[in-house]
Amino acid sequence: MASLIFITIMPEIKKYITRSRAETIGLAREYAQYLKPGDTIYLVGELGSGKTTFTKGLCKGLGIKEVVSSPSFVIVSEYQGKLKVCHIDLYRLSTSDINSLHLEEYYDDHGITIIEWADRLPNFSKQKNAGLYIFFNVKGKNQREICIEDLRH
Repeated sequence: MASLIFITIMPEIKKYITRSRAETIGLAREYAQYLKPGDTIYLVGELGSGKTTFTKGLCKGLGIKEVVSSPSFVIVSEYQGKLKVCHIDLYRLSTSDINSLHLEEYYDDHGITIIEWADRLPNFSKQKNAGLYIFFNVKGKNQREICIEDLRH
């Protein structure tokens, strides 16, 4: 992880540049140690920007031994490690589908909820719920800019 670049934008926003899949996983593993029961993580970024890779790192950091993959076709996957993880992927869903899912039922006060494609949530841009907001930008073939905004209470 020697080439990982860290830039502080504001106290609650941190920006990282990763140059490989392994660095993205390593960054997420580091962040996993700061997660608490009830945390929700909102992941936003274009297709192939590193959302699922980051999720894999978070799960590894939480001691999950199962293979973690994008739940695009099943929508929700659950894993058990140090904490239960509910991994939700909204990629293939329309707004009406998302509204009918009642996602709040998947939020767990005793575990972690990770939502990929969180910007598809109704009113996402108008309201900020408590949680970690992680934005992914592709900067090159293997380079990613990852901005993490911590709005947990």
